Amino acid sequence: MTGRASPVIGVDELNVTYGDFHAVKDLSFHVERGSSTHCSVRTVRGRPRPWK
Repeated sequence: MTGRASPVIGVDELNVTYGDFHAVKDLSFHVERGSSTHCSVRTVRGRPRPWK
């Protein structure tokens, strides 16, 4: 990130599993100050869970 401000949110290689189900694999993202982003807190926290 040379020449850029540090991100206000940064995630690198996030993995989420539910038992044997690998729901999220190697997700990476960065949010810069002033960018417009919308997400559900329930989704970030791992809800709703996948159907069995």
